[in-house]
Amino acid sequence: MPKYVSTRSPGKKRLRTGRGAGPKKQRSALIIVLNVLIGVLTIVFLIAAAAFMQAQRGSDRLLYFGDKYILRSAERHQYAELIENYYYDHADFRPVDKDYDEALGVAEYADAAMQYAMYDCEKDAGRTSAMRERMLEAEGLVSLYEPELDRIDEMAGTQGVTGR
Repeated sequence: MPKYVSTRSPGKKRLRTGRGAGPKKQRSALIIVLNVLIGVLTIVFLIAAAAFMQAQRGSDRLLYFGDKYILRSAERHQYAELIENYYYDHADFRPVDKDYDEALGVAEYADAAMQYAMYDCEKDAGRTSAMRERMLEAEGLVSLYEPELDRIDEMAGTQGVTGR
């Protein structure tokens, strides 16, 4: 068998052709920094997305209702906001703070007083008496915020309904 003989001269370099031909390009420092930045931002985005999904499940949602919120709503005489926040948190079956019963009483009283006034205008005796009972129950829960009940009665036009 004959030996393989190279036709290439010993001093000449062989030309590369096709894919990957040519000298290797050095990556610039800017490209490296941008690739690292993209990686870091991707990780931050994934962490933020996980935190957002956790918050959407409701486990980290703060209660809108409670002592400081009822005080703010009561001072501003915003009883509609008080009732809205009450229903928003009342639908969420989680433990609440100790002042919740006071806030519950004021919100219940405000809601019942507004409905009492509406049913009284419509001359609906059955619903009017039911709202009066709700007002009496809610009045029993309130001690600290009792002056607010007078303001609610004044706004709704229900003075003297509960006999206070």
